[in-house]
Amino acid sequence: MLETESAYHRFIVLLLLIAVFCLTARADINDYLPSAVWSVRDVAAGSEFYTADPDGTVPQLQMMLEREDPNGTEVWTSCCTVIDTAGYDRAVTLALSIPIDANGWVWWDDPQAFRTISGTVSYSNLVDWWYGSVVQSIRLCCWW
Repeated sequence: MLETESAYHRFIVLLLLIAVFCLTARADINDYLPSAVWSVRDVAAGSEFYTADPDGTVPQLQMMLEREDPNGTEVWTSCCTVIDTAGYDRAVTLALSIPIDANGWVWWDDPQAFRTISGTVSYSNLVDWWYGSVVQSIRLCCWW
């Protein structure tokens, strides 16, 4: 079960990175990737997403996030391991968020509905999927 979930999360992260690389048509992606943030939530508890403190702890969930950003690779990569410090197994959702200054761009909510991006509102298309986790609905396109 864990191997399947691990492969699934790697696949989702890969799809997110593919979608992000579409942004190169608008800006240099390397400007945004260093500010990427990992966050985690407890699925069974229905918690919010929490980011780690500077030391890697997520005290609200009794977890740790160990982030690794390998240097010297041709492509940007980021890895994150979730460690339960409470001492029991549980389902979590791990998310990688990349803040992008997209004011004035167009956000497509679906193929027929769009809106102009403005302000500090978070734009996302989330769906409940697979064991109650929340997953970004990926669209392989560029926003402009």
